Amino acid sequence: MAADIGSDLKRALLGRAVSMLGNGMQSIALPLMFLKLTDSLSASGTLFAFMQCPAVLLAPWLGLKLESLNKKHCMVALDIAQAGLHGLLLILVLNHAELWLMASLLAVSAVLSQAFNISTSVLLSELSNEANRQRMNGLKGIVDNGVALTAPLLGTFVYTGLGFEAIVLLNIVSFGLSGLMECFIKLEEKPADIQQRDRNYRELIPFFKKKPFVLRLFLITGCLNLFFAPHEEIFYPAVLIKNYHYSETVYGLANLLFVAGMLLTSFILFRFNKGLFSLKTNLLLNSALLGCLGFSSLLHISPAIYFVIFMMVMIISGSLTSMINIPLISYFQNEVDAAIQSRFFALQSFTSSCLIPLGIFLAGQLSEISSGGFVMGMFNCCILILVYLLMRGYNIENNQR
Repeated sequence: MAADIGSDLKRALLGRAVSMLGNGMQSIALPLMFLKLTDSLSASGTLFAFMQCPAVLLAPWLGLKLESLNKKHCMVALDIAQAGLHGLLLILVLNHAELWLMASLLAVSAVLSQAFNISTSVLLSELSNEANRQRMNGLKGIVDNGVALTAPLLGTFVYTGLGFEAIVLLNIVSFGLSGLMECFIKLEEKPADIQQRDRNYRELIPFFKKKPFVLRLFLITGCLNLFFAPHEEIFYPAVLIKNYHYSETVYGLANLLFVAGMLLTSFILFRFNKGLFSLKTNLLLNSALLGCLGFSSLLHISPAIYFVIFMMVMIISGSLTSMINIPLISYFQNEVDAAIQSRFFALQSFTSSCLIPLGIFLAGQLSEISSGGFVMGMFNCCILILVYLLMRGYNIENNQR
């Protein structure tokens, strides 16, 4: 297995990339299709909530069920199921079926995507080792961010030129190719006694007691989901469009530069296997930088100067975000026991799915009462305080207190 680990990792990441590309194109086309068919933002929002709720609620259960299974077989089976499901969706779209039927199929697809993501996280951990794990996650960052840059553009062009039917057809092809590539991954079977053992989430309690710093970092990821997620959806539009009256193009450019910063740093971590600063320093720097950016919007700086500052901060923040996410996921893969990784990542996915919309909701409500830039600054102050308190005395780089 050791001799093939490099090629197996590449197959797993390539299969994931192909699957993500189809999903990403569909994600950008779905809102456009729903809005066209319903002509109502409220109805579109309700459909999206209906589609995502089952995947969120079932995440803990999926973590339990997937843990005893061969993750390669899971990923192949999930890709085949997704291809078949999208085949049914294509038939519904071509026959102009009821919208609730299509939304129901997409809700099932979201559950399968959740299971695929959990399986991928564990499989990448099983195929790598502590020595090459950060490089692997750097390569994963390159793949993920590359897809994040290309999928929306491709999805928009395909949807406007050929319609939603073409998006669904491309998804069928992408899931088929993804499953085909994953078939060639070599992965050892788990012993029968491990496969048949009963599991529950109570087993995480003694693990967290044994490794309290993992629990602290788990709480930090929750804080980041709560306080950092609203930046793209609420704070950046509030500052750029509402406060400074820039066009939507400038907002799009800001997001593009942020992803470019993430992509560049992912490549650096893949190439050199280490970042410039510690995880704690990166967390504090990123929050301090974004907090200052939010508060500075209240000073009525010249629009031209603020534009330059904002775009520079986006590149730096994207770079720091990669230097946070990649070492963090590598640390979890190293420290969380293989026997409980599916449950751990499922619980992390569940909390993220709950806290991200909560953070966006709170940010939106508070930004209506006060300035979006001020709320952005305060949210980052909260991150600074929580990171300082939770990481005080701990060092992720040598796993010591």
